[in-house]
Parts: sequence; structure tokens; C-alpha cells
Amino acid sequence: MGRILWDWRTGGNPVVRAVGASEMQIRFHAISTGAAAPPAIPYVEWPFVSRFNETRELLLTAGDGGLARVWHWKQARLACPKLPRADAIMAACFIPGKPWVITGARDGTAASTDWK
Repeated sequence: MGRILWDWRTGGNPVVRAVGASEMQIRFHAISTGAAAPPAIPYVEWPFVSRFNETRELLLTAGDGGLARVWHWKQARLACPKLPRADAIMAACFIPGKPWVITGARDGTAASTDWK
């Protein structure tokens, strides 16, 4: 099994749950049926952060390996090259309406990156 990373809720009702699995994947499941949703996202290091953009088409993940990634999550493919930092990324978010992400690293620094 794995650790629940987040639930995506619509109108207060859970729709999709992401689970970090021991085989190093982020898997998606429909809450109502438990059925697997889109394909799993392969992952090497543990994701500390996962955030959707405002349209929920992209998923930002970041974590222990000092890499942020922007995914087309329904296809389990990267939307851009990996976005590196020198230390583990403890916080990350999209800038609404812009092709930018901000990441905060364990070393106390923040950085903004154009992901397109």
C-alpha cells in the first residue's frame, strides 16, 4: 500500500485520491469506486509537495531529490524538463495564469522558474 498524498475534491466530495506507493509511483484512484484513474506517475524520490494548477490539467510535484516536475497528470508525462534545486524542495506552487512555479528549498531559499 502507500501513503495518501492528497484528495481532489469537487463540491466538497472527493473525486480522485493520489497515493504514493512503495514501488515509487504516484497512483490515482476514483474515491467513489476505488478504481484506478489515469496512469500512474513514475517517481524516484519521495514527493513532499503536490499541487494542481488552476485548471487542474497540470500537477506540480517536488520533494526530496531537489527536483520539481510539472506533469500532464492524466497522461503521466512531463510537461517540461525537470526543474532542479540544490536542496530538497519543501514547498512549491504554480503562479495562477502564468507559466511559472515558485519553490522553497530546505536551505531556506526560494526560487521562481518559468516551466515553459
